[in-house]
Amino acid sequence: MSANLNRQALVSVVMLAYNHEPYLRRAIEGVLSQEIDFPIEILIGEDHSTDNTLGIAREYEEKHPNIIRVITSDHNVGAMKNLQRLESSCRGKYVAYCEGDDYWHDSTKLRKQVSFLEQHPDYSFIHTEYRTYIIESGQLLLNEGKQPKNLNDADAYNEMLAGRRAAMTLTVCARHSVLQDILLSCPECYDPRFLMGDRQRWLELARRGRVKCLNEVLATHLALPESASRSASPDRLLRFRLSSKALIEHYIEKYDCAPEIKRLARLRAAILVLHATAELSDKKTARSIIDELRRHRVPISMRAFLHYQGSRSPLTKRITQPMFPAVLLWEKIARRVRRVFISV
Repeated sequence: MSANLNRQALVSVVMLAYNHEPYLRRAIEGVLSQEIDFPIEILIGEDHSTDNTLGIAREYEEKHPNIIRVITSDHNVGAMKNLQRLESSCRGKYVAYCEGDDYWHDSTKLRKQVSFLEQHPDYSFIHTEYRTYIIESGQLLLNEGKQPKNLNDADAYNEMLAGRRAAMTLTVCARHSVLQDILLSCPECYDPRFLMGDRQRWLELARRGRVKCLNEVLATHLALPESASRSASPDRLLRFRLSSKALIEHYIEKYDCAPEIKRLARLRAAILVLHATAELSDKKTARSIIDELRRHRVPISMRAFLHYQGSRSPLTKRITQPMFPAVLLWEKIARRVRRVFISV
C-alpha cells in the first residue's frame, strides 16, 4: 500500500473484533496490502476479548500509527454498540467494512470500488461477489453469493428486500455522507430488537442512491461454527431468523413497495424461520408463520410447506428431508425460465 499518510483518509475501514485471535492478522494484512494511491484509516473495534485479539490489534497500531486506530474499553459493549462507536469515529469520504474474522484476498478491491464511486456520485454504495471458507470442514466455496447478471442498480432496494440481491458486509464500500445521515436519522441501525447489524444500512442506502454490484470475487468470508447468523444451537438460530423476519416486516411497512415485492419478501423470511422450526420440531411457531402467510395472502411454496411439515415431529422431518433436492432444483429451473420470459 502506497499512500501519503499525512493526508486525510479517503476511506475508513471498519473492523469489528471479538475473540478473533486466529484470524485478525489476516484481516488487517488484507487491508494493508491493498494497491492504492490514496490514504486510508483502519478502525479496529476490540470488544474486550478473552483471547489475545487486543494484543494483536495494539501490535499493528504501533507498527502503523498513522493508519490504525484501536477503539476498545475495559468491558464488553456488544456488537451493536461496538459498531456504533466505530462508525461515529470514521473520517473518510467512504466507509468500507471487514470484520476481524473475514479478509480481502484481492489487493485491487478497494481501488476498484473507490474508483467507481468517485466516477458515479449518484451511487450510495458498491458491493462485490465473495467466497466462503468453512472453518470446520476446510471447504472453500468459490462464489457462494453469486448475484444475478441483470440486477437493476436503480431498484436495489426492492431487489434486496425480495432476496434477489444480497450485499455481504465484507464486500461493501459506502459513501460516508449518505451513510452518516442514515445513522443519525434511522434508529433501526442500532435497534437491539434487530440482531443483524448490516441489512438496515444497505436497505436505507439503496433508498437514497443507486447500488453497484461488481461481479468479481474480491473478499473471503469465514464461516465460523458460531456467529450471529450461524449457530449449532437451533434456538439461537431461530431467534436470529425471527429477528430478521421482523426487520423485513418493518421495512415493508416503512417504505411502500409493490405487492409482488411484499409477497417475495414475506415468503423468503418465512422459509428461513420455518427451516429453523423444523430443526426444533417447533410446530407452534411454524403454524403461526403459515397462518401469517395466509393472512397476507402469500401463496405457500413447496419449500415452506415441507419445512412446516418437518416441524411437526422428528419423524415428519425425516420423511420430508429427502424431498428438498428435487424442490430446490425445480425452483432453480423456474427462476431461469422466468428470467428468459422477462428478458424477451
